[in-house]
Amino acid sequence: MKIGTYRSSRDDQRGIGMTIGRKVKKVVKNKFWERLVKSKAKQGVVRRLSVVTNQRLHAFAERLKEMTERLSVGEKKCLLFVFVLTFGGSSIYITWKAIAAKSGTSAVSVRSIIVCPPNGGTYGNSGIISHGGISAREFNMVRAFHHYLDSLGGTASGMAIRDSLLVGRPGLVDSLVEIEKMYLQR
Repeated sequence: MKIGTYRSSRDDQRGIGMTIGRKVKKVVKNKFWERLVKSKAKQGVVRRLSVVTNQRLHAFAERLKEMTERLSVGEKKCLLFVFVLTFGGSSIYITWKAIAAKSGTSAVSVRSIIVCPPNGGTYGNSGIISHGGISAREFNMVRAFHHYLDSLGGTASGMAIRDSLLVGRPGLVDSLVEIEKMYLQR
């Protein structure tokens, strides 16, 4: 038997001798193909999409290359000058506007938030009406709607309408009662 030759009992039965190096290569090769097949299955769509995108980008680059080959050196310099002037000028303009902005102004405008006090009063000139933050007209509309919901309980079709409203908006009646309490406490 040669040095570096590995013989298993199965090999002895078949009369085949295999070197250790070949056996290792075979195992590594099989694992490599296994991983490759699994990764291709996972990356199938993404891989195809990236291949198509890459092909289109190469085709576009080739068209641009062909178009620029037809231009003379002077035309290329002129186009470069226009490109730098356009994009460089717009960058300088944006930078200048940001630096030279008047104090108190900014590129982003933020409106102040109107805070409603917990007791329903007003904070300075915020425009919140007292009596729970709603006007008398709005309160009367809430009260009328609450009365309408109560009156729906008188008929079978009214009960169906009322139940569908309350199933879709749980806590509606509780909210109406709470609004009425807040308004009447003031």
